[in-house]
Amino acid sequence: MIGFAVYLSHKLNLETRQYIHRMAQSGFSTVFTSLHIPEDDASSLVPRLQQLTGWCKEEGLTVIADISDTGFEQLGWCTDDVDTVLASGLTGLRVDDGIGMKSVAAMSRYMMIALNASTLSAQNLQELRRAGADFSHIEAWHNYYPRPETGLDTEWFNRKKYMATQSGTEGYGLYCWRWPTAWSSLCRPTHPGRPTRYVTFMGICGVTTNGC
Repeated sequence: MIGFAVYLSHKLNLETRQYIHRMAQSGFSTVFTSLHIPEDDASSLVPRLQQLTGWCKEEGLTVIADISDTGFEQLGWCTDDVDTVLASGLTGLRVDDGIGMKSVAAMSRYMMIALNASTLSAQNLQELRRAGADFSHIEAWHNYYPRPETGLDTEWFNRKKYMATQSGTEGYGLYCWRWPTAWSSLCRPTHPGRPTRYVTFMGICGVTTNGC
């Protein structure tokens, strides 16, 4: 998966549409957006989301949105109503605070779900298994961090990765993604981009070109 970010805090325009087209032509396959940014007007998010997913469908791109239980509530969605989520044009969710593992398991049977790898626990994975989750539709994504002192410790990072990615009878075999540094639209005030860890690493599978 190689993705880029398009956020909904501003109106989408012709420049946005052209940007999406250029990225699709350059080989990108997935768009990441957010549906739980507190300062956003919830009433404007759904029309913008539908506009974004429509454009992405035309370009053959999948769309994954970051969302929490508060985001579901603000949008008037229910965590148990997968049809409403799918009707928005989303092909996946990156679930965060407050969404129970039973709801995650139910959604995983119909769409791709990304868990927060930075907070994921063994108990969460066990709950998903008991709830009949489809682990072939579940991945684990680390947060990105805006400053060097907030990056992830290497040893801790590796333990989390092992817990999520080990396979076999007692394992879960999840893909585990992390963020490389952006090269444009860097985030204030330090403008370094938003990687997961502030070291050079191999196997990069996700890219954000919109740091804020």
